[in-house]
Amino acid sequence: MLTRVLSGRRGDEVKLVLRVGGGKAEVDHLSIEEERLFASLKQHTKQLDFWTLFKEWKDKSGEYLSNLSGFYHLLRQQVAEETGLVIADSDGSPGLSSHFARTIFNDACEHAFFGYKGFEGVDYAIHSPRIDWHELRLDGYTIASADDKRQLERCQEVNHRMMDYFRDPRNRPQELQQSIKIWLELKRLESEISLSLQKLILKRSFLGHCELCPD
Repeated sequence: MLTRVLSGRRGDEVKLVLRVGGGKAEVDHLSIEEERLFASLKQHTKQLDFWTLFKEWKDKSGEYLSNLSGFYHLLRQQVAEETGLVIADSDGSPGLSSHFARTIFNDACEHAFFGYKGFEGVDYAIHSPRIDWHELRLDGYTIASADDKRQLERCQEVNHRMMDYFRDPRNRPQELQQSIKIWLELKRLESEISLSLQKLILKRSFLGHCELCPD
């Protein structure tokens, strides 16, 4: 099981518990489903369409995360091939840090989902804490380290070129395209779920007019 934390509109945190295997993720349950009142609410309102929407949201969320994970792993493989360096096992080891692929991933997603500029305009910098050790940084992140400064110049070129490439909608891989499609479906479902919950709350204000309770 894998747990992710979601933040609500009011800053409330909800844990999303996933089943991960075979390159796919499925939403097992949300942390609120473990609360005693949740089971009572489900039993009391089991006839409402809300539960169908809720199940569809969980299924789509698993698909969404699976596709994003597929895109991220695609990037990890590609950056290793393009730079000729491996992902470093720990800080202080030569090679690419986990931030190398992650910066490209975040930049591509911010452009694709929100139209943000991502890392556009952010400068690279090569720091040399020792004469025989150099670190390539982007926006405060160390994305690669090596004892040969020329290797980092190559890494900078690759990182910048890959960002430019994936910013173009025509170059988005299938995994990212599918994530965008599912994301739009999730926004629709969340709107419908929110409306259903508002209706459920309002029923408490009009005694004797509940579709489920006797007058």
